Amino acid sequence: MTIAFLAAIQRIPLGTAVAVEFLGPLTVAAVRSHSKRALAWPALALVGVVLLTEPWHGGINAFGLGFAGLAAIGWGTYILLTQRIGDSFAGITGLLLTVPVAAATAAVLGIPQATGHLTPGALTGRNEAAPTLSSTSSVEPRRVSRATAHTASPGLSPRPPASARRPGSRG
Repeated sequence: MTIAFLAAIQRIPLGTAVAVEFLGPLTVAAVRSHSKRALAWPALALVGVVLLTEPWHGGINAFGLGFAGLAAIGWGTYILLTQRIGDSFAGITGLLLTVPVAAATAAVLGIPQATGHLTPGALTGRNEAAPTLSSTSSVEPRRVSRATAHTASPGLSPRPPASARRPGSRG
């Protein structure tokens, strides 16, 4: 999702890429509402994106739009899978399972690009950045240990993000 979005903004304006990418979660919300009237909103948004990009003038990069569309599909899929994981596992246990999957997925594209640029120090963590990374605030581990499904990610929350508790709030 992120890789596709970054590829999109290399080729098309940022606003256009964001508008196209937002069609993914908008469509998921409309489909999950089970209302036929709600399906009009993603269609209307798509018409708006087409009117903004004016593809009939030939000034828009088709690959950029394709990458933005792929990012939209990725974001929509992410929402659906995050909800399924959140429903299946308590707390942040699901997050512990999904991070390695995300790392392996990103590695498919990242490792070939990094070939020739990795040093033994970077691979073992023994480089100039190690002291900086190890001297992070002592408050962070407490924040992470207190994180719950409601504060870790809106996608893991059983409630919609607008009604989910803010971190540190009561009730």
